[in-house]
Amino acid sequence: GDVHGCAGELRSLLDQASFQIGCDTLVLVGDLVNKGPRSAEVIHFARQMRALCVRGNHDDQMLEAWFRVGRYSCGVDSYTSKGSLDELKRDDIKWLQELPLSISFPWLGMVVVHAGLVPGKAVEAQSFKDLLWIRDVRRSSVGDWEGLQSPAQ
Repeated sequence: GDVHGCAGELRSLLDQASFQIGCDTLVLVGDLVNKGPRSAEVIHFARQMRALCVRGNHDDQMLEAWFRVGRYSCGVDSYTSKGSLDELKRDDIKWLQELPLSISFPWLGMVVVHAGLVPGKAVEAQSFKDLLWIRDVRRSSVGDWEGLQSPAQ
């Protein structure tokens, strides 16, 4: 699930699972940052552990804030994790930027994405918005599935 800047909780969970670097593979499904107090530490830990990660919507939000684009093009006053920005280095941001939107494990018949997939569409045909933000799906007026950013009513 989402780590959301909770480095201590992630470490505790891995300890409880007897996770062994070199033997086990850590797969993180995005939203490494925001909400919790230690977003930068989560990024450093994921990099150190050589975790396989996909980008989540909160990771994307942090990138917007770092580069002062999108909703933060006029400043980061409204960004709730401003302190994390000061703790990150350019290498951390580059790593976050380069996270894939999906990871495929064909030998397991599994694809990892942050939010979800629209049924009937190949992974390559999924939209950026759906991979990071989808919360529900519904049939469009022509019968295809479409992604929704909030639950269908």
